[in-house]
Amino acid sequence: MTKACRELGVLSLVDGAQGIGMVKLNLSEVDPDFFVSNCHKWLFVPRGCAVFYVPVRNQHLLPSTLSTSHGYIPETGTRSTPPDIYGSKSFFINNFQWAGTKDYSPNYCVKDAVAYRKQVLGGEERILKYLWDLNKKGSKLVAEVLGTEVLENSKGTLTNCGMANIALPVWKGEKGLEAIETEIVVPAGDMSLVVAWLMRTLADEYKTIVPMFWMGNRLWFRTSAQIYLDVADYEHLAESLKKMCERVGRGEYKGWKPDW
Repeated sequence: MTKACRELGVLSLVDGAQGIGMVKLNLSEVDPDFFVSNCHKWLFVPRGCAVFYVPVRNQHLLPSTLSTSHGYIPETGTRSTPPDIYGSKSFFINNFQWAGTKDYSPNYCVKDAVAYRKQVLGGEERILKYLWDLNKKGSKLVAEVLGTEVLENSKGTLTNCGMANIALPVWKGEKGLEAIETEIVVPAGDMSLVVAWLMRTLADEYKTIVPMFWMGNRLWFRTSAQIYLDVADYEHLAESLKKMCERVGRGEYKGWKPDW
């Protein structure tokens, strides 16, 4: 996609929020114009730490919009204060390196998170192999228990990562052509209530949670493999969701009101 953007003369921005720690990344090879990713999702760093990659060719395009303090240089290129300790660094680094209102403690955890992954977990290759294998096996198991399917492409590469999207046997309004007789249909007007009730009850009563979303007329959910999970966790999720869907079919969600 980045190659196609270059050919069309369009700047590319890759939203790689789930990238670092879950898939292999080679930014030199992909060569995006801009790339962002979070460190708290798969790298095990506290929230508030992210990566913003900008090749040198594009750094002049991005003056900071943050409340930067020491390093900020206005468009005029002149400063009202003397040069500081960052004066020898580039305009881009000066603009982004230090924002006086930001808590930088999560950033200092990155080196320790990387060391933990290498020294305790066995390195990136071992981590990714475990995540990808568990993702494929676990998502297939859940879909089989629910009698549904995993969202996948013809080459089977969509689940070459730590996440999978799986269909629930729940439809809104009317069933799709691929639905089986035992699957559940809820009124279209109940779609938001059903999702809210499912997620809250799943957390409160079954001590697990997955994000859910409607795609077309069908309800789907996303699983995430992690190093602290195994197949038994997927088995628990599958049985919990099966029971929850049966409860939806009995209309248990009706009359429920969220307390948030």
